[in-house]
Amino acid sequence: PNEESLGFSLTTTLTEMLDDLDIERDLAPVSGEGMLTLMFTDVEGSTTHARVLGDRRFTELMAEHIAVVS
Repeated sequence: PNEESLGFSLTTTLTEMLDDLDIERDLAPVSGEGMLTLMFTDVEGSTTHARVLGDRRFTELMAEHIAVVS
């Protein structure tokens, strides 16, 4: 469901996220230096927001959040 809604699969650990990353495809065009920066964001009260807004609207809101911080 996450991949269909957001366009990517949410992972549960940093290790899984890094394992899923295709360095050649995803990073090579951006940086020839081999540096990687990860940014984590935390939406305070996200569980409550998701419950109040519902899955569809909360997913849309999170997609907007990701677009803003990307």
